[in-house]
Amino acid sequence: NSLSNINSSVLVFSSANENDAPLASAEFINREVKDSVLKIIPKAGHYSFLKKPKLFNNALLEFVEN
Repeated sequence: NSLSNINSSVLVFSSANENDAPLASAEFINREVKDSVLKIIPKAGHYSFLKKPKLFNNALLEFVEN
């Protein structure tokens, strides 16, 4: 699995009501990438950065600052 070879920090976004990239896919990525963080943005769908920009931006800033 090539995901386990990633040596960078990865922030994975998902939403519980995501249809295009299901939550299970994000959870899989989070399990496989050693240094990953999964952020679930509720009721945001595939475009969480548009539908919930404050939650998205706060999570992104927190990730980058750490």
